[in-house]
Amino acid sequence: MSKDELQQIEKFAGMALSMEQVGIVMDAEPNDWAREMQSKGEAYRAYMKGFLMNEVAIRASVMDLAKNGSAPAQVEALRMISDAKCENIGM
Repeated sequence: MSKDELQQIEKFAGMALSMEQVGIVMDAEPNDWAREMQSKGEAYRAYMKGFLMNEVAIRASVMDLAKNGSAPAQVEALRMISDAKCENIGM
């Protein structure tokens, strides 16, 4: 896959499109796309990077709101912290 294609995959994933949706937008052959995602190759890594960078931006926003006193954001921040603790314990 070209660098340009990988950047597009990252961009579309950052818009919270599913892996299947990105494959369709990229006009990928469905079986090839599924294999690429399952093999965790460079397209998968580009997808995950875009998806996670979007999540990082949203989490940063929630944390900022929580620190500034937003009660709903504080509840969400505590949930995110608890979820991260559970995932870390399972490592």
